[in-house]
Order: sequence, then structure tokens, then C-alpha cells
Amino acid sequence: MKISKRRCHHCHRWFQPDPRFAASQKYCCHSQCRRESRLASHRRWWSKNGRETDVARASKHGTWAKEKNYWAIYRSKHPDYALRDNDRRRRAHHAARRAANQDMSRKLSVDKLHEVLDLGVDNAANQDTFHRQIKGVVNYLLWKEGAANQDITDLVTTLT
Repeated sequence: MKISKRRCHHCHRWFQPDPRFAASQKYCCHSQCRRESRLASHRRWWSKNGRETDVARASKHGTWAKEKNYWAIYRSKHPDYALRDNDRRRRAHHAARRAANQDMSRKLSVDKLHEVLDLGVDNAANQDTFHRQIKGVVNYLLWKEGAANQDITDLVTTLT
């Protein structure tokens, strides 16, 4: 059975629905239309369930607010939870720090390589410029190796 084409609810282009979802598909396969489909789905869900979710959240917060030091007591009664939570927080902190270090390292790498490119070779017979470029690349590679072996924040302070 052939499935007839439909108009996308977002971009209004004609599209051929996927046979598996033809009964309910209202959006085409373009990324903006898929995004709009997800947003519409979220709006529908929140319009139906948002109130219950808010009530459940408020009741939890009410419980926490009534009992003084709720989390301190809970963590003391559940040491395995406390260990898992501490480990999760530690990993999240290290991941964020590592990402920041990688960004800084990438920026420094690009800056150093731009410095080497700025030397330029105006004339092939000009050996001094060529040797300075080679020296710049070697210095960059040595710096990169050193950066892999130490904290990038220490390296930034030594470079500036």
C-alpha cells in the first residue's frame, strides 16, 4: 500500500512519511523540523504532566525543609550513597577541569603555530628565516610534549 505524501507542520514542504511511523509522522526529516517536532512533543507532555511533576517536586522540597539537616542525616545513615555521590562529584569536577585545560592547551597550540607561520619564508634562499621556522616548529613540539606531562595552568604562568 502506497503512503501518500504530506506537508511538514514546520517547513510546509511535501515529504514522504516513513512507513513505520506513517500514521503519526507530521514533520519531515530536516534537522530544524525534527527539532521543532521534539519541542512540540515536550510542550504536549508538559501541558499534560507539568502540574503533577511540580506537585511531586514541591512535596520533596517540603520534606527536606521540614527536617533540619535532612541531607546530613540521610548521608550519615547511608554511607554507601555518600561515597557514590562524593565520587560522582569528584569525577564531574575533574572532567570540567580537564575540559578547561584542553581548551587552553588547544588555544596555546594554535597561537604558537601562528607565530611560526608569521615568520614566513619570503625567499627560498633566505636560510635564516627557514631555520627560524624549523626552530619554531621544534620548540612547539617540545612545548607540546612538556604540556602533556604537566598541568596546563603551570605552563601558562611560565609562558606569560
